[in-house]
Amino acid sequence: MDPSHDEPKTTADEQKSDPQTPYTAVVYEFELIHVADDEPLKGIKYFGQAVRVGTVESVANARWQEETSQSKRENKSIGLLAALSKFGRSAFRTGVLLSNVGPRSIVQKWADQQEQHFIAVNGGPLKCMDERLHQTLNLDHGGKYGLSFECMDALRTVSWRTFSSELKLFVECSQTAYVPYSFVSGSGYKLGARVSGVKGGELWKGHPDEEQRVAWLNSLPGWNWGGWTQEALSSLSRGIKKAYHSKPQSKRDEHSLNVRKANHRPSAITKRSDEKTRWWSEKQQAQLDAAAPDVHKVLQVSITKRRKSAVREKEQLDSLRTIPGWELSSQSDLPKARTAGIIGFRTREEKDCQLKLALEERRRKEMEQMTPDEKERYKRKVEREKRKTNRKIKQLDALRKVRGFECAKMKDIPIARKMGKLPNID
Repeated sequence: MDPSHDEPKTTADEQKSDPQTPYTAVVYEFELIHVADDEPLKGIKYFGQAVRVGTVESVANARWQEETSQSKRENKSIGLLAALSKFGRSAFRTGVLLSNVGPRSIVQKWADQQEQHFIAVNGGPLKCMDERLHQTLNLDHGGKYGLSFECMDALRTVSWRTFSSELKLFVECSQTAYVPYSFVSGSGYKLGARVSGVKGGELWKGHPDEEQRVAWLNSLPGWNWGGWTQEALSSLSRGIKKAYHSKPQSKRDEHSLNVRKANHRPSAITKRSDEKTRWWSEKQQAQLDAAAPDVHKVLQVSITKRRKSAVREKEQLDSLRTIPGWELSSQSDLPKARTAGIIGFRTREEKDCQLKLALEERRRKEMEQMTPDEKERYKRKVEREKRKTNRKIKQLDALRKVRGFECAKMKDIPIARKMGKLPNID
């Protein structure tokens, strides 16, 4: 009996796992040649490697077929796969530059060194897909392990061009570079989120064109690096209104969609807010029903205070949005408006007007029950109070023009008088 029949057969996987199995290392190139002469990438090469079991031709052809198939499945913006997708496999010339056979650990190291050498000699990793430069189509310096994609500048250049074109279009429409975070352009580009990232350094920090890109951003009207300003909000509101009324009806519908996405409080948000308020009211009522008798009253007082506070804040927000420059205000803007004294001044005037009407109604009822002499004395008293009140109002208006007293109240008049800051209105 032939002993060879008793020997186990070696499969392909077992052969690859065997460290003594000879591997074939191939270093190859792609060169773009069959394109128009004005194509910036014409003559640019890509260098790659493959380390497998097989002949030189089979290893190279298998790798080339994989890259061609990968270019059809994946939508890349830069590199060899993007070029294959754009020009097709027939536009490239392929060839094997070097090959070696031996243990995998040895030939892999050799292939890494050769690939890195060819990339460095031919200009290094890709810099830009749209300019004729001394470069390759590789996305890194080569090597199978420890990849460092230093050619991300090329990818950032592609992203920057898309971002800059979208931002230019927004500035032309709105006359400001202030873009709300939730804004999405008509093409579906999330411009607001991208602007937020660019302010943090995306697309320009560490790029060779860093200074030019920063200078371009600073030249845009309303651009700022630290968040939004009230001037930017006012400019945005004026620009949106102007652009809206200057467009035909077909364009207005599209523009209205972008305006709603630009935080113009669409009806859907109001509906969700009402539903949330109703849900919260039902939850509070359920808490009251389930509360013990000794805590029911305390809980009722707490819920009543919260409801009154919510109603008061909603009234303040509605009032704030009627002030020029605050049309796009949200709940988070109320503290800023209070700090600036805008809400305080406006709500106090409305409250004073309501108190004045209530006081006049009470005085009218009191005078109906007075004698003629009492009415005369009461009228003189009211006149004195009016003159005194009007004088205080004039003093307050004059005091608010003094530096440091812009947010002054009635109770601040005696303090200003002691400090010698109260203007003379006589």
